[in-house]
Amino acid sequence: MDISHVPSMKGRKTAGLLVIPFVKGAKHAEMAVKDELLSQYVSLPIATHDFTGKENELIVVYVEGQPEKRFALLGLDSLKELTVEKLRRASACKTMCIHCRIGIFCPRSCQRQCR
Repeated sequence: MDISHVPSMKGRKTAGLLVIPFVKGAKHAEMAVKDELLSQYVSLPIATHDFTGKENELIVVYVEGQPEKRFALLGLDSLKELTVEKLRRASACKTMCIHCRIGIFCPRSCQRQCR
């Protein structure tokens, strides 16, 4: 399994799956990394409450018009205790059955550690 961090949507390596971290919000799951482009692809599972952002929750959505054909929404519960190691472990454990290159969209709080 080839896993790389994705500091921004521009210039990212093409992967078979992009892991997008989420946290629990007051009313619904919120992206740990704010990105308007991604919002359009992940809004439906959030609006229907199929995905809440709680720790270790994972849902895969299929997308068109992006280099990756799948986005994995990964629940992290809270950003307060997040480290790049926790993000890596959660992503790896939850995506072990997917045999492709995986990109992890890193929140700003972890980007220094991702390098």
